Amino acid sequence: MSSALTPHRIEAELTFLVRSGGKPKVVMPADPADRIERTGTYESVPVVIHDARHQSKPPTIDREGFALVRSPTAVPDFYDPDIVQARYYPEVVEWLKQCTGASAVRVFEHTVRVQGEPNGAVAGVRQPVAFVHNDYTEQSAWQRVRDFFPQEEAARLQPRAVTPPTFDLGVDHGRCQPPLHGGHVALGL
Repeated sequence: MSSALTPHRIEAELTFLVRSGGKPKVVMPADPADRIERTGTYESVPVVIHDARHQSKPPTIDREGFALVRSPTAVPDFYDPDIVQARYYPEVVEWLKQCTGASAVRVFEHTVRVQGEPNGAVAGVRQPVAFVHNDYTEQSAWQRVRDFFPQEEAARLQPRAVTPPTFDLGVDHGRCQPPLHGGHVALGL
């Protein structure tokens, strides 16, 4: 890489799917302790990653497709799925409504990932995904709107609904790395 690295830029290898003619597949096991099967050819590529917290213009959903937001939470224990669902889901829903102007938000497919925790060692916990990926196609995104909104509301929203965004929570308490909570939400604009 020709660009100089600074404290706000690092070089790292990211793993991408290589176009190889066949249709790649990911087969998720029913038991989280079992191995995820992937087909396709993957390649690690060195890239420069910029720390978006230090950019002169903060990223926006409209321009970069993501935003960085500090948002206090009432969740005392992110390892407790009942507390996360009862407290964090409503916080995410309200935050997304404020950020996007959405009239309706539905949380689904909540995944907890912990580095170094074997899949299945803690109920519902998986390893972080090691590949650059997109969770949805244009077709599957619209299907999510139909899956998670009542039929009449989905029909009304579909022309304006957006690809379900992912929200990730990374918290640094200094002493330990807590779980990364990732979820998908369907927005009705």
